[in-house]
Amino acid sequence: MFTRSNCCLIGIPDHQGVIHTGGRVGASQGPAAFRKIFFRLNGRFPLDEVLKDADNISRLGAGISENHNKASDFIKKIHLNQKNCSVIIGGSHDHGSSHLLGISQALGSLSGEMKLGCYNIDAHLDVRKSKPLVTSGSPFYLALESGVISSKRFIEFGIQSHCNGADLWEYVAQQNVSVVPFVLLLQQHFILSQHGFFDVWIQRRAS
Repeated sequence: MFTRSNCCLIGIPDHQGVIHTGGRVGASQGPAAFRKIFFRLNGRFPLDEVLKDADNISRLGAGISENHNKASDFIKKIHLNQKNCSVIIGGSHDHGSSHLLGISQALGSLSGEMKLGCYNIDAHLDVRKSKPLVTSGSPFYLALESGVISSKRFIEFGIQSHCNGADLWEYVAQQNVSVVPFVLLLQQHFILSQHGFFDVWIQRRAS
């Protein structure tokens, strides 16, 4: 008999960070669109047994800081309620920092000693400064600057050079963040499952 999972799905219908970049709005409709398709899938196990829907974070407005606080508080409560895994559907990517903050606060409350790691698998570094405005490209800048994650336990994976400005490359270099460029994967034909690349990288960073 398939047992219920302690993973849950959380929707964050907010795209204020996209608006601040001058991007195309509509990401706030992401959670609804995802659920419409995802829960129609009919596989071996019932999806509502595998991934519990914790609904959307409600009453989000035009203030990014307020939205981030509401999101991180919600995520913290979910993890304190014996949920070890949360899947976030956005929404703007700046809520990557809300997700990390909520988890770190929950871990700190539970254990008193927290070590949180993060992989960003993306073409973008997402370390844009939060001033004058927090944008959808700011999540890991916020997380690093606030101390939610340490650069020693943060890896930027699959990054493409043409998608990131010089100031962003300078920042990750100053912070000593590990960056695995996409072009390196193409040149050296990394096959992670065979070469154990992540294991080697983690051991190198921990030493």
